[in-house]
Amino acid sequence: PSPNIETDFRASVNLRNETAQLEHFLLQVGNNNQIEMNAVVARVKTNPIFQTVLSSANIDLSEITNIIKPLKIIPAIDLQGKFGVQDLKVIGELSNNQLKTVEIPSGVISLNNVALSYPELEANVENFSANVDLSNIRLENLIPQSTKANINFKLTSAKFKNFRAENLNQSLELIATQPGLTNNEAIFKTSLKSAEMNHPEFGILKTDFSADGSAKGNFAKGNFESLKFQFASGPLEKLTLKGKVLDFGKKSFRLSQFSKINLNQVKSFLPEAIWKKIGFSKLDGSVKETLKVEGNLNEEFFPQKTNASLDIQVDKVDVTVPNASINNLNLKTALKVSLTNDQKVTIAPITLDLNLDKALVPDLAIVGPIKTKSIIKVGKSIPITGDYGMVPLTYEANFGLESAELLNPNASLSDLKLTTNVKADLYPKEQNARNISIDGMIN
Repeated sequence: PSPNIETDFRASVNLRNETAQLEHFLLQVGNNNQIEMNAVVARVKTNPIFQTVLSSANIDLSEITNIIKPLKIIPAIDLQGKFGVQDLKVIGELSNNQLKTVEIPSGVISLNNVALSYPELEANVENFSANVDLSNIRLENLIPQSTKANINFKLTSAKFKNFRAENLNQSLELIATQPGLTNNEAIFKTSLKSAEMNHPEFGILKTDFSADGSAKGNFAKGNFESLKFQFASGPLEKLTLKGKVLDFGKKSFRLSQFSKINLNQVKSFLPEAIWKKIGFSKLDGSVKETLKVEGNLNEEFFPQKTNASLDIQVDKVDVTVPNASINNLNLKTALKVSLTNDQKVTIAPITLDLNLDKALVPDLAIVGPIKTKSIIKVGKSIPITGDYGMVPLTYEANFGLESAELLNPNASLSDLKLTTNVKADLYPKEQNARNISIDGMIN
C-alpha cells in the first residue's frame, strides 16, 4: 500500500514589491516523517535574493525503508533510527542569473540511535549516532570564503563477518576564516575501545587505539604552519608527530616524530598461537624512537637538501625463551644523515652502546654483565646516483665482559676487555672490499 502523504502550506506573491514568500510548508509522509520549512525571495525580476529555512526534518529510517522496499532499489536490510535536520538556514543572492553569494549561518544535521542489520554480508551495526553542526559558511561566486563545522559521531558496536569493533568515538572541527579558505584550522579526536578479528590460523587478533591531532594553515597551497598528531594502540604507548610544511614541502619542511613501545603489553594483544610460536615466556621493557627530518623537495617531490637524525633506545629489556634468557638489556644508537644539493649523502659517525646484566643458556653458560660501545665511520660523501667509487669505512669497538661461566664443562672467565679497530675500502658497485686492516687488544 502507498504511504499516507499530507501537505499544508501558505504562500503569497507581491508583484509591486517583487517578493514571493512561502510562509509555511509542511510535508508528512507516513506516520513519523515530517518536513517543515519556509522561504522568501525578494527582487524577483532583478538580481534576486533569497532565504530558505528548513525548520525541521524528522525521518524515521525504519518506516522509510519499509516504504521503499517494494520498489527493490535497496538491498534486504533492516534499518532503525532517526535522521533529522534542525534550523538549517540558507541565504543567497543571484546576479545575471548566476549564483553570487550563498551563506549558511546555522544548521544541524543528525543521525540518532541507528541500527543496521544486513544478513547477506553478515553485517550488524548497533547504536550509531552522528551530528554535523554548520555555521558561518559563505561562498562568493562559488569560491569558499569562510566555514565552521563540527562533526561528531559514536558507535556502540559493529560486526562484519570475522571483524568486530566496539565503542568508537570521533570528533572533527574545521574552521576557515579568510577568503579562499587561506587560513584554516582542523582539530580531530578519535578513540576505539576494542577491535577484534578472528583469523582462521592465529585466532583472535585484537587491539584498541586513540588518536588526536590538529593542523593550521593554507591547506589548498600546502602551507601547514603547524602539524600535530598523536596516536596510541596496544603496545604502542605513544606516537607523536609535530612539524611545519610549506608549499607541500617544496619550500621547506620540518618534522619530528617520537614513539614508545611497551614490550610487556605485547602478549595481551597477540593471539596465544602466535605467542607460543614465538616462544616468549617473558618480555618486558620498552623501545623508544626519535626521528627528526628537515629540508625541502624538488618539483617531483624528491628530497633536495635534507638533514635527518634517528635515535633508538631500548630500555630494561628482559626476555625469556625456552632455551635462553636475557636480563636488563639496554641499547642506544644514533644515526645522522645529510643530503646536499648536489645529491650526495653524508653519514655522521654511527654510535651503538649496548649493555646487559646477564645472559643465561640453561645447562650451558651464564654470561654478564656485558658492556659494548661501537662507532662506524663512513669516510666520504656518497652520491645517491651514479658510481659510488671507493668508500672508506672504519669500525671501532670496545667490549667488556665482567664474567662468563660455562656450566658443562665447568669453566670461567672474568674481567675481559677487548678493543677492536677495523678499516677497509669498500667498492659497493663491485661488491668487494680492499685494504682491510684489523687492530685489537685483549686484556
